[in-house]
Amino acid sequence: MEQGNAGGSSGVSVSMTTPTSREIRWLALAALAPIALGYAMHEEHRAMQGLASTVTVVESAPQVIPIPIATVVEVPAASPVEPEPTPTPVSATLAYGDAFSFVISDERPLLVLSTEPSEAWATTSPAPTYARWSEVHLRREIDPARLPAEISARLTARFDLFDGTDRKCTAELGVPYLYGDISGDWDYRDQDENGEPDDVDPAAAWTEGRRLLVAPVIGEGDCTGATWARNAALPDARVFTRVDRPGLDRTKLARRAYMRLPALEEARAEFEQFQRGAVEEPSSVEPVPLGRRMKSTGWTNRAGDLVAITHWIDGPEFGGCGGVAARWGFAAVSDDGATVDRVLDGGYTKVQTLLDIDGDGTPEVVTSPYDGWQDWQVLTLRPEGWTTVAAMTETPYFGCPC
Repeated sequence: MEQGNAGGSSGVSVSMTTPTSREIRWLALAALAPIALGYAMHEEHRAMQGLASTVTVVESAPQVIPIPIATVVEVPAASPVEPEPTPTPVSATLAYGDAFSFVISDERPLLVLSTEPSEAWATTSPAPTYARWSEVHLRREIDPARLPAEISARLTARFDLFDGTDRKCTAELGVPYLYGDISGDWDYRDQDENGEPDDVDPAAAWTEGRRLLVAPVIGEGDCTGATWARNAALPDARVFTRVDRPGLDRTKLARRAYMRLPALEEARAEFEQFQRGAVEEPSSVEPVPLGRRMKSTGWTNRAGDLVAITHWIDGPEFGGCGGVAARWGFAAVSDDGATVDRVLDGGYTKVQTLLDIDGDGTPEVVTSPYDGWQDWQVLTLRPEGWTTVAAMTETPYFGCPC
């Protein structure tokens, strides 16, 4: 096309060939395509050469048309999202309280908050709540504000109650109080015609008897028969299952190791002497071997692996008036069951159950009195032997058992 000035006078004329639609598309592609794409840029270059032969450049300052260049931006790889860590349950402390508490019965189960209560907690004098057949139970009210903080904290907790390894119920705690009990004719007091203590002296009974801080349990289910409790907020204690027949070979191995202990050598001699002393002609007696009075029980973990064997020595010659003291022993069994790792004499109590209270893999042994003269105990195995974790005095008996 031709262009002139408005007045028709001579001027500069520009001649330009109009691009075709195909050429316009190539120009658009050339303006927008990323230079980084090699093959596409090669094709664009060829198209531009074709356009140059048909375009007459204007005789004015050339106009530079910017062509956008694609910039490659390196996006750093996203860091893997780590899952939120699973909260690890707080391990129970191997101490009396939340991890383990004794439970006794007085018409209903009572959780023992303290086995050594302070008289300073009391606000009233001892008063009998039960007195029959030479047995007396007493109660003293307390001021909860006087209790130590660690005991007060347990008053609002819920507890699981157990009999051995069996869960009996889950319970809350009622109002705490000081509890005392005593059995037998302490100071050999007389009884009335009904066999009940005559002239009960609460102060004397309190002084001579067992004293505990207790709280009644308000349970969901039947809590009767429970012997120990654990704060329900804690991870379950690892319990070991009783096995009546732990295997002949392992039992023999554990028994032989136990009978070689010095304490058992003395017990064997005492048992033989007792049998000979019970007849007029001791030389005619063929004593029963002590091992014949031994019973063995195995204990397995949750995986079914045998971890320990306990022994119990008892029979007609044991206990009572003048009898031989019964006793128990413990043998830790190796993983392959071929060796006995630890052999210990437990003494004159009776094994109730084996637990792992603090989850460290070492079993704790809960023992009960054999004939009323010993304490309830929780023992744990240390390199130097048994260590007492907790103990509770049995009800004192002041009568003559014979």
